[in-house]
Amino acid sequence: MKALDAYLHDHLPLSQSSFWSLLHDYYLASGMDAWRVALTPCYVTSNPVVGRCYGELLADVAVRSVEPLRILELGTGHGTLSFHVLRHLERRLGPEASVQYVSSDLAPDNVEYCRSHPRLQTFIERGWLDFAVVDAFAPLPVQLQISGETWTNNSIQGPLVVVGNYFFDGLPMDLWRVEGGEWSEGKVALRKIADPSKAQPESYLWLLKPEWEFEVPQGALPPMDQHIAQQWPHPAAASHVL
Repeated sequence: MKALDAYLHDHLPLSQSSFWSLLHDYYLASGMDAWRVALTPCYVTSNPVVGRCYGELLADVAVRSVEPLRILELGTGHGTLSFHVLRHLERRLGPEASVQYVSSDLAPDNVEYCRSHPRLQTFIERGWLDFAVVDAFAPLPVQLQISGETWTNNSIQGPLVVVGNYFFDGLPMDLWRVEGGEWSEGKVALRKIADPSKAQPESYLWLLKPEWEFEVPQGALPPMDQHIAQQWPHPAAASHVL
């Protein structure tokens, strides 16, 4: 029998774990330090090739629409992807195109860093680029910092494209294991490997160790999980599904 005081919490479905709120607080507290100290990968998700791929997709949306192209990037971070996407849109559409690109992030420090970055000033001055602080746990309304616009469910006319590059893995999700056609739910306990009582949010996560167990659910799977199970292409193979 384990001593529960050594655990932040006992086994819970992954989506209910405290891990997600701790990760949220880590990004909020760390700001640009999440990249400055090389704890968070960045180049592989924000390089010119990735930016060009996004830019091509967005340009195709723009040329098919009679409305201005509106883009909301979630989790902008250091703004490198925003720059590469905007530069490619400039090449494809020309500087006279009607584009509204909103770089947003949970951390106000990140938004301010991007807003003051020299390489983004051309797009700001052209009216293409705006900024907002957006928390995905409570995303609306979106208050744009430069234009002063407020985006709500009913206020946007025309297409809105949401870019979530290296973003959705930071939102609560569940884990399932498929083996021999049987689905079992992953449950995680967070064990304290050091005393976190005096730790800052940016270091708290590193003082916890996940411990997993898998349980076959009683009764039918929840509707969404049941749909995924029915569509799963390889039910007999051992797999993990988030």
